[in-house]
Amino acid sequence: MGIQMISYDILYLSFSILCIVIYTIFDKKTKEIQPIDIIMIILLIIISGIRCNVGSDYYSYYVAYNNWLVNLDSIHDVIQSNSQFGLYALGFILKSITDFPYAIFWMIACIVYPCMIIYMRKKTEKPSIGFMCFTLLGFFAISNNILKQTMAMLIMIYAYECLAKNKKIKFVLVTLIAMIFHTTSILAAILMVISRRIKPSYKNLLMCILVGVVAFFTYNIIGNMIASISILERFQNYFIFRYIITPFLPFLLPPLTSLMP
Repeated sequence: MGIQMISYDILYLSFSILCIVIYTIFDKKTKEIQPIDIIMIILLIIISGIRCNVGSDYYSYYVAYNNWLVNLDSIHDVIQSNSQFGLYALGFILKSITDFPYAIFWMIACIVYPCMIIYMRKKTEKPSIGFMCFTLLGFFAISNNILKQTMAMLIMIYAYECLAKNKKIKFVLVTLIAMIFHTTSILAAILMVISRRIKPSYKNLLMCILVGVVAFFTYNIIGNMIASISILERFQNYFIFRYIITPFLPFLLPPLTSLMP
């Protein structure tokens, strides 16, 4: 298992670096969609679509799409069956169009990657840097595993745009849409609102470090308190994950590296 994981990591890193180099070479500084954008969209869709049994959640999605959904008669049944019915509703509709057993994975790929590449092109000064972050920080990898969360994250990007333009009602509505894919979108929405009120400063960087350190030593207590909330109890295993340092690395590393001379 260890050797297999190392082999996968090397393969993923090699693929990512190759794509980044190609994207950087052919990238042009413009907001208009470029041929390299289309090429990368197609490449990511194909790689994601042809994968098989990649990630811990792959099989559960496969079973839900090919076995569970066939027992439901209508969209109403899908909605009643699960509070996070967004992905399954899309799957139910797709099931009425095609019997291809892997269609759900192709559909998600066709939704996520065009949106991400186009967003990076339109909203960043250097799309190639955005693409590098998308691949090397693992977002492409996790998008091939946690499909519901990926759809929710994609929708929350649009929610942030609404918040940045002070369209509060639209922000709330878009967040609610994201929550039908994954209820933890509400946590992202709260963090977005907070982040809009905090300006980068040396003081805030130190505060991030302090919060990260305190959270490190109180993680189990906080996790149990959050897991006691009924709507979040299904995520208890995430909150009480034994490798407690992992979730707090994003909080600790950026402030630390920012303070380096």
